[in-house]
Amino acid sequence: PADYDIPTSPVTSYRSTRGAAPNEEEPRPATDIEKPHSNDVLCGRGGSSNRHLGNMHFRELVAANKKTYVGLTKKQKMLVARNIVEMVHS
Repeated sequence: PADYDIPTSPVTSYRSTRGAAPNEEEPRPATDIEKPHSNDVLCGRGGSSNRHLGNMHFRELVAANKKTYVGLTKKQKMLVARNIVEMVHS
């Protein structure tokens, strides 16, 4: 269940093997990743980042929330986006 007041929010879980997400107060350390895992989301353009499993899962989360998102207030939209990011981090 989402932690914002939106009817029928379809946010779904994100498959992860990385362990628990840190608290909001603790920023994630920036590290160089030699080989991305299947749950990482890669920045970039083109086929390799588009075909990466983590990016495909991320796009599925975004697509699952699109119908709900378009009818929300600006504040609710921010909370949906934040929840999607948290799903990726967890």
